[in-house]
Amino acid sequence: MIVLHPDWFPWVFLPAALALAASTLERRARVRAVAAYVAPERLAELGIGREVTVGLRGTLRFVALVLLGMALAGPLYGEKEMTTHPEGADLVIALDVSRSMAVTDVKPSRLDRAVHRIGQLLDQVAGNRVALVLFSGDAWLAVPLTLDHGAVRLFLEAAEPGMVPAPGSSLEAAVKAAAQALGPPGGTGRGLVIVSDGEATLGDARAAVEVARKAGITVWPVAVGTLEGGPVPVTDAVGNFTGYRRGADGQLVISRLETVAMSQLATASGGTLYAERVGADLATRLAGEVQRLARGELEGSSATLLENRYQWLAGAALLLLVLEWLVPVWRAPAREVGA
Repeated sequence: MIVLHPDWFPWVFLPAALALAASTLERRARVRAVAAYVAPERLAELGIGREVTVGLRGTLRFVALVLLGMALAGPLYGEKEMTTHPEGADLVIALDVSRSMAVTDVKPSRLDRAVHRIGQLLDQVAGNRVALVLFSGDAWLAVPLTLDHGAVRLFLEAAEPGMVPAPGSSLEAAVKAAAQALGPPGGTGRGLVIVSDGEATLGDARAAVEVARKAGITVWPVAVGTLEGGPVPVTDAVGNFTGYRRGADGQLVISRLETVAMSQLATASGGTLYAERVGADLATRLAGEVQRLARGELEGSSATLLENRYQWLAGAALLLLVLEWLVPVWRAPAREVGA
């Protein structure tokens, strides 16, 4: 028999065997309990221990549990032709965790605001596979493509500036990591949302554009921060604020929003540059972009699939359990004493 879950098949008979053993032990315990209050010669007169239908009920229960276990294993029988359609898009979210994302020109900070907006986006892209990339001077695939958006949220909640130890910020590294996470182009739409202040101190913006173009990725950068900017906080090893970053001349280092490289990346890939300050409407707009990308890739393909016939076995198991419940406990007639 071909089954959907072959690893489960060896365990099919275990619950049934346990139920049969429990039924036998229960019957013996009942006889012992009655024997404690009834004389041995009276047991024969009462027919205790000779319930002839108990064995039938146990057999029905045993077979029903075997059938139920086989149903859970997913018996595949028969074929059907159907046209399959890829649903949803594959979306990578790349979050900038460089030191400049700790700037508080947007409250409570650029990174906190970015995490909040990504959370709003996740609420609206259910049904699409999502991956999470964290980047600064280098990039790290924190969560591979998955429908479990809860896993993405867990890493988002733990994100903090400097989480990726490489200093600086590289859009090129983020796009390369996204392309690797998405794999070779397939039948679904492929999108990348980069949430950053745009201060690309490392990498080559033109190389990032070329990577996105070759990988067939549509990029939607989200700019977080202000043109006025703010000083970059400095913290100690345990995260306590110790001051602001200063340059070699002793002056405060001011981090400002940079959109040139992100705008080039969006234009070249067919995406759009968004400003985080549009508020909650940002998630709605991005979700609309993702859904349009998915719909543009829906090309049907024919496939022959084996059908899971678990309903037959589950129905038979239910019928046997009902019969087992209906069968009365009937004892053989008592033998006459001295007969």
